[in-house]
Amino acid sequence: MKILISEYMPESGINRMRKIAEVEYNPDLWRNKQELINKIIDADALVVRNQTIVDQEILDAGKKLKVIGRLGVGLDNINLLAAKQRNVKIVSAKNANSVSVAEYVMAVILTASRPIIQAGEDVKKGNWNRKLFTGNEIYGKTLGLIGTGEIGHRLAKRAIAFGMKVIGYDPYIREFDYPFSETGITKVELAEVLKESDFVSIHVPLTNETRNLLSTKEFNLMINEKKCNYYQHFSRGNY
Repeated sequence: MKILISEYMPESGINRMRKIAEVEYNPDLWRNKQELINKIIDADALVVRNQTIVDQEILDAGKKLKVIGRLGVGLDNINLLAAKQRNVKIVSAKNANSVSVAEYVMAVILTASRPIIQAGEDVKKGNWNRKLFTGNEIYGKTLGLIGTGEIGHRLAKRAIAFGMKVIGYDPYIREFDYPFSETGITKVELAEVLKESDFVSIHVPLTNETRNLLSTKEFNLMINEKKCNYYQHFSRGNY
């Protein structure tokens, strides 16, 4: 069995694969489509991140291809329909970095509220501009989630621990499901998330439904309410 890896992957994972198969690792292969086509001809498995565009031409070339592994959760760089038609299984690393993303969002919220980095640099210069770098508490502020899946509810638990109110929009999660019934997220519509939130964080995959989810109208809701001062998304693509 041959495994082709077209983007960066930690050495520990590659070594585990080498115990069961022949592995060709080229972290820059995604940059050269023709070379990827040539290499995938005799590959049984392909491992990608988000830079490799696995389109119909790539799948047509992979006559022996049985599975595509995605180091991440977004699948918009893979032609899922073409893969299904060729009986190529897609495996993603769902929830593998959920905690890391939730912690990162909290770090950015705190940094957006208090200019810690700038204050640190200023102190190194011998200054002590307390008023300039005072910032604001996040206690009592509202975090709005668009998408309340694994990352969303992990983020909510951390935000609530900081004393924040958390509201969320997710048409696929019901009020009695875990994120709303036990995590402490209040279920609301998208417009209310945008109007009421001091911070908005998006955790949804890029699909036909979510593409261009946020545009001028939605940003105007945030601006007109003069509440939201932070916006972050954690999926590839345009909203």
